[in-house]
Amino acid sequence: MKSLKKTSFIEAVAAAIEHEVQCFNFYLKLSESLPEGQIRELFSQLALDGDEHIKFIKDIYKSAEGKELPNLKQLSEIEKFHSSTIQKIMERLDRNKNKEVNADERKA
Repeated sequence: MKSLKKTSFIEAVAAAIEHEVQCFNFYLKLSESLPEGQIRELFSQLALDGDEHIKFIKDIYKSAEGKELPNLKQLSEIEKFHSSTIQKIMERLDRNKNKEVNADERKA
């Protein structure tokens, strides 16, 4: 794992967006597994919030760089961001999101 200080701005942006996509998928899967009700609505809203977070991240990039965020999939530099320190830190923090979800509101 490389030093966090050596993580480029574009790598950090890509990692943040990837994190939001993973959160969206987790919350959507969880909401779909729950019965209708307030808990399901909560997780549906959390999934929708991910889209706003991605827009916010893109706005931060535009403000800092003075241009739109490029297509991250086309940047060869970004191919390595999965191994960046910031991505590994976020993966460690999100270990619980990869566990199987049962339709139990208390577990949610």
